[in-house]
Amino acid sequence: MDANSDNNLSAFVFGYTGGVGRCIVNALAVEPRFKKVTLFGRRTVDLEEKDKKSTAASADFTKFTQDVVDFDKLTEDSEYFAEKLKGFDVGIYALGVNPLKTDEETFQRTTRGWLLAIAKLARDGGCRHFHRMSGALVNENSWWKFGRFGGETDALLGKISYPRISIYKPATILTEFNSGGMVGPRGVSVMRLLDRFRWWSVEGETVGQFLVQNCFTKPKDANNSVEVFTNAEINRWGKLQKK
Repeated sequence: MDANSDNNLSAFVFGYTGGVGRCIVNALAVEPRFKKVTLFGRRTVDLEEKDKKSTAASADFTKFTQDVVDFDKLTEDSEYFAEKLKGFDVGIYALGVNPLKTDEETFQRTTRGWLLAIAKLARDGGCRHFHRMSGALVNENSWWKFGRFGGETDALLGKISYPRISIYKPATILTEFNSGGMVGPRGVSVMRLLDRFRWWSVEGETVGQFLVQNCFTKPKDANNSVEVFTNAEINRWGKLQKK
C-alpha cells in the first residue's frame, strides 16, 4: 500500500498489550482514517488506561475490537485464523519476548512461527501492507544468535508476496506502558537521562506514530516492496514533528 488516500481503513494488531503495542494503539486511536481496528491477544486490557502525555483528547477507542484468540491454533494452514484475518487493509505484528527471560522454543515460535503464519494468512485474506516490529540488533550476520535469528526471520518475511512490507528496527523503546517494557521503569528513566540524543533509544510514542503515519506515505523505494526503517530514521522523523 503506497501513499494511501483511503479514509476508511481497517487494521489488525498482534502484540497490543506490550509497551510498543500500546503506543501503536494510541497512535491508531487518534488517526481518523482508520475506522476499524481488531486487536488479537490472549486477554483483554483497558485501552483507555493511559498517561496524559501519550494519548490525545481526540482519541477514539470505540473503533477497537479486542478478540481473545487461541494461539495454539496458529499455523500457516489454520482455518480458524484464516477466517479471522480476512478483509484487513493493514496488518501489524508487534509481538515479542525477551530472549533472556524465555526458553528458545517459545522465542522462536513467537518471533518467527507466528509472525510468518499471520503474514501469509493475512495476505491471503486481502491485507496489502504488513508491518513488523523488529529491532536494532537484528541482522542476518549478527554475532548474537538471537539477532541473527531475527535477521533471518526478516528475510523470510520479505519473501512473502505483499504489495508492501515495512520492517522497523528501533533500539531501546522508552515507554511507561507495560512497566517500561524490557528495560523496566528504572531503565527507562536512566536511558532518558543518559541518551538525550537518542543514539540507542527511541520514545515508544514516536515509534507508534511513525508506524501509523507510514501507512499514508510513499514507499522508500518504488521498486522494492520491502522497506526497513532504522532507529535513527524513526528519531529523525520524530524530531521533525516537534518543529
